[in-house]
Amino acid sequence: MSALWFEKLPLATLAGDASAGSVELPLAALPRLAEAVLPDTGPVTVSCQLSGDQPLLLDARVNGRVRVACQRCLEPLQIEVDDELHLALSTVDIDSEQLPAGYELLVVPDGELRLADLMEDEVLLELPLAPRHPAGECGALTGDLEQLEKPAAETTTPFSGLADMLRDRH
Repeated sequence: MSALWFEKLPLATLAGDASAGSVELPLAALPRLAEAVLPDTGPVTVSCQLSGDQPLLLDARVNGRVRVACQRCLEPLQIEVDDELHLALSTVDIDSEQLPAGYELLVVPDGELRLADLMEDEVLLELPLAPRHPAGECGALTGDLEQLEKPAAETTTPFSGLADMLRDRH
């Protein structure tokens, strides 16, 4: 089943190889995810089962640990990804009442799908928009910023001597 992950294949071919399997998708095979995470992120593990014909039913579980930069302190932050998906793959729109319970329809208009791209989408959807450590757990940069003393603001009053000058004049 591992050859099926990296090629764009017709749904009929995927249905013909209806089976179960598990694969580790390396970061190099997921270019959009590679841009969103730190380079030392490990592979994403996917277990998947394909069944049926029209629609093709896909049951998958995506899990792994991805490392991203905390947007508050810029230190590495590890995020657990663990997602289950149940999709009915079809080339045409199908009424939701015709789908098995718990399945969501994914229309594939051109009839071809790269499974690795689909799993990459799921991982990207699991990532927070602005990843941050929990409050108080950020790295050294945040602590250093908090310890900096705020400089005393010098206030200038350009007309402060004006009252004295006017008094002296009269």
